[in-house]
This record gives sequence, structure tokens and C-alpha cells, in this order.
Amino acid sequence: MKFLDIITEHQREVPMDNKFNRSVLHMISKKFDIKRLGLELKNVNKSAQLDSLFRMVWPLLPSTEFDSPVYLKLWLERTFSLDETDIGTILYLLYRNTQVDDFLNDSLITNEPFWVTKIYYYVDEVEEITDVDTWDCDKCDGYGYDRESCDNCDGCGNITTDDQTSEECDQCDASGYIESDCRTCGGECEITSETDVAILSRNEMVVTSEEKIVEPRDGEEFTIWFNNNRNKFDIIYDEEHDSEKVDIKHEGEQTKLEEIRGKVDYSIQNKIDDEESIKRFSNWWIV
Repeated sequence: MKFLDIITEHQREVPMDNKFNRSVLHMISKKFDIKRLGLELKNVNKSAQLDSLFRMVWPLLPSTEFDSPVYLKLWLERTFSLDETDIGTILYLLYRNTQVDDFLNDSLITNEPFWVTKIYYYVDEVEEITDVDTWDCDKCDGYGYDRESCDNCDGCGNITTDDQTSEECDQCDASGYIESDCRTCGGECEITSETDVAILSRNEMVVTSEEKIVEPRDGEEFTIWFNNNRNKFDIIYDEEHDSEKVDIKHEGEQTKLEEIRGKVDYSIQNKIDDEESIKRFSNWWIV
């Protein structure tokens, strides 16, 4: 099928399994090492996540077109001018069918049900850092200097000499005031406060599975749950979501973060069993 024919076909068809999507998948499979991507994702000895793998898709053979891994989403945008919904659908189909040999003719997994489990968990290491906070000096409004009335001329800018003549005050240059570094900020314009703190990151992990897997319990050791179930799911996403921070009053202090490090905060599990849910999942987590 010619390139322009692929575009025309796309404008007519809506179902996920259509000629346009199959043609694009076929083109991808002839240019990029999709089976390698699938094997990396299924390797239980690694923690490869789909989000990262789609950013580093290897070409099948070195060529003038590709001399390094390709960010597949950008390639689809540039090649076919697709919107994110269409890209999400194609990447989803690619993810579910990495081991297909012939995308033009073989059966494809499309809207078959699967499970999505989202886990929020604390990493196992508490980091201790010095938290530096700065703000404009309230005393000098962030200018860095104090302005006070000149004692030599009593703030008028002129002095009376012994012969009762008036002349400009040389200590304040006739301004009537003296400027000096702010006593509060030392002329730095800002106030800086340093506090020793302990920080514990909380990650968000999204995994998919063909069957419903056991959800981790709140407060359970995340690593134990992960290792016991690693061969049952694919990692779609795993990144820092937020963090908790507490002040350290003295060196070596054991904070409340020690009690929750490495533990599961909570999890959410949903079954994806219709095309609309698949599209929402793809747009949010795959694209």
C-alpha cells in the first residue's frame, strides 16, 4: 500500500483493527526492532518500562534514515501528522502485539480485556539534605541598604559653618541621609535560611496484566510484592510522583520517614474491557 493510500484509508476508518493502523504497524515493524522491545518489556530480571522503551526504539538495520534509537511518538507525528489519540491507539496495538510477524494479515490483540494496577509506594532510601530557603529582606524591602537621617546635618542636607554661612553637607552629599548595608541582610538583599531535612520520594507505578493480580496491601513491603508478582505484569510507567519532607533537629535523628520507607502507600486496580477505556488508557499512559 502506498503512503498516500495509507493516509486516505485512515480518513475513512474508525475501528482499532483497520487497514490504516495495520499499514502503519507494518511499516514500523519493517523499520524498527519491535520484537526486541517486547522481549525487554517481558524480561523479569529487568525493570524496563514501556514509556521509556518507546522513547528508545532501535532501527532494525543501520541506515542513512536512522543512525540511533528513535522516539516512536515523534516519528509517528512527523511521518503521518497524527493526533495524540491516533498515536495512542497505534502504540497500544504495537504494545499488545510486539511478537506479531505479519501486521497486514495476522490476528491482532485489540480490545481484549486486561487489568491496570496503579501503585503508590515509597522508595527504600531516605535522603538527607540541607534545604535552602530565600526571601526578600523585609527590613530593606530587598534593596540591600538602610537609609538613615544624616547626623552631621540633621537630615537637612546643609550645615552652618562657624561664620554662619550655609554649605552642603559633605557626609551625605547634601542628600540629608546616609545609605549603608542593611543590618538585617548585610547588603545581600535576601534572607537565607538553611534547614537540615530528610526527604522520602513516593513513586507512582502503573502495570498491566492479562489476569487480575493480587493488589499490594497498604503498608506492605513494596519490594516483596514486586518480586513475588514480577512475572505477571508489564511495567508501563514508574516515576517519582511526589515526596515527603521533615526537619532534622540533630544529626542521625530517626524521623517518621524511616517507618514508611520501602512501603506501599496505596494501590488502585481497574479492568479495561472496552475500546473507549483502552483509548483513555493509551492517551494517558502510553502517549
